[in-house]
Amino acid sequence: METESKIQTEDRLFSLDLLRGLDMMLLVIVYPIIQAAHKVWTLPSALMQQLDHPRWIGFTLLDLVMPLFIFMCGAAIPFSLERRLSRNGGRPNFAYWRHVAVRFLMLWCLGLLVQGYVTTLDMDEILPYSNTLQAIATGYFVAACLVVSGSMRMKIAVTVLLFAVYGALMHCLGDYTQVRPGGQGGDFAVLCELAVMRLFFPDSASAVRVIYCNYYTWCLTSMMFVVMTMCGYFATRMMILDVSEKWKLRSLFAYAGGLLACGGILSIWVPVIKHTFTVSFTALAMGVSVMLLSVSYYLTDVLRIRRGLGICMLFGQFALTAYMCEEYFKPVFVKFSEMLLLPGVERIAGRYMPLVMAIACTIELTAVLVIRREIKRRKTVKARL
Repeated sequence: METESKIQTEDRLFSLDLLRGLDMMLLVIVYPIIQAAHKVWTLPSALMQQLDHPRWIGFTLLDLVMPLFIFMCGAAIPFSLERRLSRNGGRPNFAYWRHVAVRFLMLWCLGLLVQGYVTTLDMDEILPYSNTLQAIATGYFVAACLVVSGSMRMKIAVTVLLFAVYGALMHCLGDYTQVRPGGQGGDFAVLCELAVMRLFFPDSASAVRVIYCNYYTWCLTSMMFVVMTMCGYFATRMMILDVSEKWKLRSLFAYAGGLLACGGILSIWVPVIKHTFTVSFTALAMGVSVMLLSVSYYLTDVLRIRRGLGICMLFGQFALTAYMCEEYFKPVFVKFSEMLLLPGVERIAGRYMPLVMAIACTIELTAVLVIRREIKRRKTVKARL
């Protein structure tokens, strides 16, 4: 195996944007269209269960969306942060930390905008930490600090330590059951979330009440957001080493197999719970993520099979724009579709109108991304002149 100094970071891997695009398309295209189709036809329950989150214990296809986004954020770090470091001889400078800070704040604020009810300007309604973008921001910031260390052993040790400490805290100080108001015991991550939120908000505030509604946790669970980010980072580091493709693929599949085996073994004692990202859920989710990235890498970067993947690449390259359109500006797309399609098309479509509306919103979203790509292309051309 070659040394880390021989990694190649000149060319971006096609598979990273592809997998990110597939993940985004599952969230903003496949999910809405299938939900709309379910209103027209009664689709198989097995399919619909995969497009819904379990109430507590379990693992469905929809559960993979958020972990895969966090994983892909880490997978991009060798091409973003490490490239910036290499321009300064491997040492972080002011420009590096400014980039990290701006990126962190942007993701955090967009997360507040999407799901934090910050526009209500009501402290009793605002949710300070409650969105996927904020989870990505947390993992990204800590990973940016770890990257500076330069030692791969240090990065691996910190990642394993966070995984082990979180697992030990959850297993020894909680019982993996949903916490009830005034009840005894409960999931330790949920109990920590309640304790932290109560430091800043009264029990009547949404930041406290929402915990009893969905049991999703963010504060203590930030440890796992870092672990997932670093899992993506390690996968890409394997893919860009100056060694044979055969060695890379064997290492990636062994990496994926190890994570899946770890998750499977841990699930004997630790329930698979996405709400609090238990160690069994995290290991399984990361195992699947590495496996998907390995397959994508083999097909697109090794065999160079890339035809017909333009739409996936579009959503992968502008994933943040697509996410904001779906999660924040969706009412605008719906309203525009209604303006275009109602009442004329509705009379023709009849009971199929929900499906027509979902497809119309998808077309509008794709058009926005095409415009976004064209704007970026023109800026790039102008900067080169």
